[in-house]
This record gives sequence, structure tokens and C-alpha cells, in this order.
Amino acid sequence: MRAVAVLLATLSAVAALAAPDPLVPVSEAYVTTTPAYTYILDRGPVLTEEGEVDQEYINLIAQGPPSLLESGDLTPGHPYFGPVCDLPAIRAGEQVPLEEFLQRYADRRVAIAQYTDAARAAGCDRVIAYICMMTTGGDPEERTGFWAFWDNWEAFEQFDIPPRPDSDPVNWQQRRPDGEPVIAYRRDHPPYAPMFRWTNCINNPAWRAYQQWVTEEAARIGIDGFFVDNAGTHHCYCEHCRRGFEEWLKSRYTEAEIAELFAGDLSMAPDWGAGTDLRTAETLLFWRASIHRFLGDVRRWGSAIRGEASSPFFVFPNGLHSRPFHIATSFRDCDLAMDENSFGELGTHPGQITQHIVAGMYDQHVNDNILAYKYATGAGFPCRTNLLCRAGYPRADEAALGANRNVGSLGVAEASAFGGGGCYLHRGPRGGDWLIPVRERWNAFFDRCAPDLTGKQPWGQVAIFAPVAPSYFNDRSTYAGTDNTLRTLLERKILADLVLENTFSAERLARYEAVVVPYVPIMTDAQVQTLIDYARSGGTLILIGDSVASRDGLGRERDPADVQALQTAAAMRTPGSVHPALAEGGPLAHLPTGSRNAGSLVRMAAYVDDPEAPTELLLHMVNYEVRLGMAHDEVGVVKDLALTVPLPEGTVAADQAVLKRPDGEDVPVAVSNADGRARVTVPELTIYGYLRIPLQRGEGQ
Repeated sequence: MRAVAVLLATLSAVAALAAPDPLVPVSEAYVTTTPAYTYILDRGPVLTEEGEVDQEYINLIAQGPPSLLESGDLTPGHPYFGPVCDLPAIRAGEQVPLEEFLQRYADRRVAIAQYTDAARAAGCDRVIAYICMMTTGGDPEERTGFWAFWDNWEAFEQFDIPPRPDSDPVNWQQRRPDGEPVIAYRRDHPPYAPMFRWTNCINNPAWRAYQQWVTEEAARIGIDGFFVDNAGTHHCYCEHCRRGFEEWLKSRYTEAEIAELFAGDLSMAPDWGAGTDLRTAETLLFWRASIHRFLGDVRRWGSAIRGEASSPFFVFPNGLHSRPFHIATSFRDCDLAMDENSFGELGTHPGQITQHIVAGMYDQHVNDNILAYKYATGAGFPCRTNLLCRAGYPRADEAALGANRNVGSLGVAEASAFGGGGCYLHRGPRGGDWLIPVRERWNAFFDRCAPDLTGKQPWGQVAIFAPVAPSYFNDRSTYAGTDNTLRTLLERKILADLVLENTFSAERLARYEAVVVPYVPIMTDAQVQTLIDYARSGGTLILIGDSVASRDGLGRERDPADVQALQTAAAMRTPGSVHPALAEGGPLAHLPTGSRNAGSLVRMAAYVDDPEAPTELLLHMVNYEVRLGMAHDEVGVVKDLALTVPLPEGTVAADQAVLKRPDGEDVPVAVSNADGRARVTVPELTIYGYLRIPLQRGEGQ
């Protein structure tokens, strides 16, 4: 793919010898699937009032222990206010002596190390703590909160703190283009009263020095990693970012290109939320690269303390909400990234909602989080997706929209089926004991099925080309079109995968019977040519929207004549959606793997072990007929689900598959072959299961 890009760039009439192609990161290797896992977020107290490990809480955790436990504010110092802070005392107008704080800090370090040991002994694989990428709280005039710590920085030398930076924390703030401080949320954010909230810049060396010490301290006392909150909130024009942006452009473009594309001006885009040009895209991508660097440093800082004999420091940023494409840029090398999916009156937990309209009339709605998970498998980087869902926002309705035990199971099923790993957040055991048996079942299932769920790659019938670069030009049409197309195809029981820049190649596209390009206005010349070649080689290419490829990879308008070859190669061009391609006689009409009406709320995803020489195919099935709400407990069981599963070219299915489920024994299922498909009937599906179909080479192959 890179060779094609270089060739096309060389032949291009536009002088573009060094400009990145594409603008976003790519790598050589595809990171394959891993088993999903269970996760609890519980920021309640984990130590007693006497500062000792709360054994009652440990006993609760031991029941259905989560693989990943984010528990309490485990760093010895407060994540916002620093080590020298007693928030109740400050609000009461009291001052606590420094010596008392230092002793508290030392005692807390010991207790937290004991707690992490106890939680792991109870069955948790990892115990992580909370930090914020940007936030401090305090009052620089009263010298409270973080400033109380700053004024006493040297007192922490016994805890390996580095030399105190020269710059006061008031100068660490993110800045607007006019130089004024960025205010995230509110300066007088109520949880910080009587102090104030501050928004720091991750490119500021002083803030980075503090964050490095906090990370190293966490690793020293046995914390396995960090949940990094607000990891998408960085839009800074401070002196460090301005200088960094200049170097960023110089590293990506030649002097001639900077003169041509930026008129020699190395300044950042002043209106990052509204611009649609290359300067805007590069500004946003520079900030994404800054976040990527910071998160990589957090891993490096923590891992250096843990040592080579331990697993790397776990890094889990928050920042995918409504922007899952960040998993391919700033979060790509993290372990996990949170989609804090808070929006919507109907909540965001997965499942079915029945709303009463008038007497005898009801409206059915289904929530799912498939798109967020699919971006992870489509990107092909190490990072996987986590979903934090809510029962409505801003007002929660737990009775009608909350996560009962079945919804708790459905959430984990989504991660397993569509995320290639990752997790769904369960509330802690103090307020969600009904989820304990759910975690017990899933823990046992993932342990038992780990060999099947490890090392696989997506294998579908249709690839949806979903590049992330347009989003950094503030174009939302590609993201919206991807969502609509994926939803439609899965409803029709067509196996569909996302293909992002990192996984876009002629070799990968050749695996798919069809490629759909939904509203993708910005494409590199190499991407256009690859799609043309795919279609001319016999693949079915479908273009949605009139703006496809109307701009080049640098956001410049493309001559309509240069788009003609792509349009001519397409099997179908449709102005609005993929639906015409699914109509009778359409190019996708023959693809469904089962009846649209049988198991109408079942969604599927397939994976193979080796795309070049597959020996097994896994077909994941998720049934969304799960009633949302704590007042409900209904699940619609699907019986005798007849499927015709498309097989990789040159293979046939063995005469027996195995159905594996977290809520039942393994079931052998008879298989027959016809027309390149495996015919199989799933006897019963409650919420989730997968078919493991052994593959053999067909006759003459």
C-alpha cells in the first residue's frame, strides 16, 4: 500500500514528496483479538476510617471478582489537589500541619499497597487508580489545594519527588488563542469550592514533571495502572504547544510544501472547532499526538518502576464518547479507552426499551454500542474499547433504563462479539450485587474459551471504508454514514467490518465480497486508486453520497474529472444510504446469512484465525431482545436460528461445529455445505453465544 502511495505521489502533478499519506498514523502489523473481561469502577472508600484495608469490601470483591478493578482514589495524594490536602478541613477553614500530612501520606502509602495485594489475592487481575490528564484544584491567592502542596514540594523528597519546577502552577494552564486560560467545565466548579478548577497543559514541562512523580509513586505502591480522565480535553495554544506545532509541521512537510500548503505560516488554526482546512486538521492531529505522547510516557514512567519482570503499566484513557475514531490516533497504543456514553433520554445501556404511547400502542427501541467496539477491531491497533453507560442523561431512570443482570451480561457480550476484547463497566458490589453471578459466569467463560477468542482477525462479507482523517477536518458525514451503514447491514444479518486507514490495503479489501464507501469526502490518491483496483478486480464497490472523494488527502478540492474513474468503477452509487443496494436485484441482496425476521434482534460478527490459510471461523451472535430497566427481567430466547454462514474462499466447513455460551454447556451442532456457505441451525440463543466452525480446504484447493 505504501509503495502505491509513493508511486502515485511521484507521478502527481502536485509537488507532494513528504506530506504524510495518510495524515493519521499507520503501522505494519494488525493486533489480533483477545478475550473480553469484566470491569468494576468503584470510587467509594476502600480503607476504614482508621486507614486500614476494609476487609468487608475485599470479601465483596472476592465474589465474582472483576478482572479489572478501578477502585477508589488510590494514589496517596488527591488526584486534583495534590498530597497536601484535607478537603473537609479546607472547606471548614482549618489548616492541618504539614507534619501531620506527611505522616498521613506515608501511612496511606503502606495501606494502599496492602489493599492492592488483597484485591489481587481476591481474584482481580489488575487494580488501577484514577488520575486526570489536565485538572488541578486550588486557590493560588489563599495557597490552598494544589498550591499548599506546591509551597511544600521539597517536604516530599523522602518520597523521591524530583526538584521543584521553577514555574508556579498558575502558569501551567492551557491557553486560548488570545492567551487567556482555558476553563474546562467552570472555574468555580462546585465540587472544588471554596477553591477553583484549573486546566493544565500536558506539553508544559512542569505539569509533566508532577504527573511523572504521581505515576511513579502509584507504581511504587503496587498500583497496576491508571484510568486517565479527560484524556480528550486538550486544545491549547500556550507557548509550548505553539513551538511544538511548528516542529510538528516541519517534521511532516518539506519547506516547499509548507510554503504551498500553509503559505509559510506555521501558526495553529485559531478556530479548531469550525475550520475545515488542512491547518485545522493538523492542529487537531498535533493535539492528538501530544495526548498519545503523554499516555505513552505514563506507561513508560510506571513500567520503569515496576520492572521488566512485571506486566507494563496499564493505561486506560477516557475520551471516546461520540468520537470513537480517536482509538486510531491518540489512544492507539493504550490498553483500553473509555466511551463514556452518557447522552440520550433513553439511556445508553444495551437492550430493548418498550415505551407506552397511547392505549394499546407501544414503541420499541433498541440501544447498542456496536459502532464504538467496531472502531477498535477496524483500527487494528492494541487499544480496545470500554463502555460506560447510563440510564438516561441528564436524568437517570434506573427502573426503566438501568442495567439489570441481563443487561449487565449483554454489555459484556457486545465487547466479546464486536470489540475483539475490551469490557463493559459494572457498578461496584456495594450497589450492584445482582451483577456478581454475571461476572462469575463471564469470568469462567473467558477462562474456558480463551484459546478460541485469542489471535483472531475480523472476517466479514462487506468492508465499510471508515477513515478517521475526515473527522479531523471537522467533517462528521463519514462518521454518521459509517454508523448508518453498519447498523443497516447488521440488521439484515450481513457480516460487516470497518476498515480504517491502518487496515486499508488492497490485500485486506480482497477478502471482502463488497466494499461500501459512505460519505467519505476526503481520500488520498492512493486510497482512490486502491478502490478502483478493487472494483476492476471483480469486487463490488458501492459509493454513498455525492461528495465521495471530492477532496484529496490534504483536504483540497479534487477535480471532478479525477473522481470519474472511481465513480465508473462502482457497482452502485446511491445518494442517501445503503438501502438501494439491499433491494431485490441490488448488489448486496444475496448476502444475508439468515432471515431478517428470524431472530430479528440478533446481530453477528465473524473472525478467522488466519486470513491467508484459515482453519477455523468463529461466528459471534448477540441477541438484543433484552428488556432494559431494574424493574424488568425479560429476555426473548431465540430458538432454531437457521443460518447460512459464508466461508473463506477455497474452504469448506467440517460436518460439526460447537456452540459455546456463558450460560450453558457446549453444544455440538451439525453443519452442511452448499454454495460456499455453511448451513447450520442454532438450537437456542439467549443473550450470547458463538459458533466455532472448523474449516478444511475444499476439493482441488
